Amino acid sequence: IRNGHDGALNNWLPEYWYDEKQAGGGAMMDLGCHPMYLASWLLGRPKRITSMFNYFTGRAVEDNAQCSIEFMNNAVALLETSLVTYQTPAAFELYGTEGTLIISGDHVRFASKHTDSPLQGWVSPRKLPAEQPLPLIQWVDGILQDKPMPFGLEDGTKLTELLETAYIAHREKRTVEFKQPGGI
Repeated sequence: IRNGHDGALNNWLPEYWYDEKQAGGGAMMDLGCHPMYLASWLLGRPKRITSMFNYFTGRAVEDNAQCSIEFMNNAVALLETSLVTYQTPAAFELYGTEGTLIISGDHVRFASKHTDSPLQGWVSPRKLPAEQPLPLIQWVDGILQDKPMPFGLEDGTKLTELLETAYIAHREKRTVEFKQPGGI
């Protein structure tokens, strides 16, 4: 999963984004959190993580980063984020034993072992489901109108654990194992 833009490269982000005490981190904290929670939501409990961050523009926080996460089900996620890339469409690639899904910008295509014979090979859907409201809108609607909130405190806690462990892996230049519930 890739998520990036050129905010640090072309100086259109506010200065506080580069203050670690105010922002909590750099590119991975700001943009990388989105691929991170998506990978966790899809793949479950993480087993271990390795991170590599760099500082292309020389600021105090990273502006280019990637994490590799292995999950308990043996799936692996490669997450990339950057504040120094030009014209970077968000990208999602899911490769599995039964099929593949690739989303780049507005382009969606998939292939599956389970499609009917006329649909074998790559399929590009003509119509996709409507977008959900932004998470902030969902949260406000949940509070004010008692609408369902599909993501809650547990999801935020999982994301915080992933981000904290990603930063530890980078600082210590090592793979970090996640503590498992009821484990050693």
